[in-house]
Amino acid sequence: MMRIKAFISYSAHDCDIKAGILKDLLQKYLGFDPFIAHVDIPAGRDFNEMIVKQIKECDVFFLLSSQSSENSLFVNQEIGIAIGSCKSIIPIKIDKNPFGFISHIQALKFPQSASEGENTTLKYVALATKIYYPLFQESSLLSLRKPLLESLLFSLSNSPSYFTSNVVGHFIVNSLKIDRFNNKYDHSIDQIIKNNSYVYRESYFIPQLINLLNCS
Repeated sequence: MMRIKAFISYSAHDCDIKAGILKDLLQKYLGFDPFIAHVDIPAGRDFNEMIVKQIKECDVFFLLSSQSSENSLFVNQEIGIAIGSCKSIIPIKIDKNPFGFISHIQALKFPQSASEGENTTLKYVALATKIYYPLFQESSLLSLRKPLLESLLFSLSNSPSYFTSNVVGHFIVNSLKIDRFNNKYDHSIDQIIKNNSYVYRESYFIPQLINLLNCS
């Protein structure tokens, strides 16, 4: 499967935990293959070389925008490489609007800690939604539609719960409503539904998906 490769740029001074959260939600709900330097660079590898390589090979560049990020030489260099490599850039605001050469780009907001009675998981799903649909619907990014859908199929096949299955399933259903692609995905989806007990039978999106796949 052609999964979306994502690079997450952040300051370790104040965003390391949030970078981990962003990585987890990109993997869990969207099936992306995200990279964060302090976790994903193997011991003994050249740190700078690996970062440059990952930025140049990524499909989407995420910036966790904070005051520390703005003051970080490394983060500013990473942004420069992403701009020079013509990457799709999605800033996510922590406590600072996008800065420098990406100050003109609209940012998403990282979910604040849930107060009593709020559901943090739903806030993360909402962020995943705000990331996914603009990428899928953007006319200048049509080349990403196939890997975006295949990333979702990867996520669905590895879904750890009914809740996650339904979140991912609705992304797939809505994607197929926008772009039907072709029938080669039917078999893959059918196998995923049968092989993952968290997807099979009791997932709410299944009737919609079956209806779509049966459409001529």
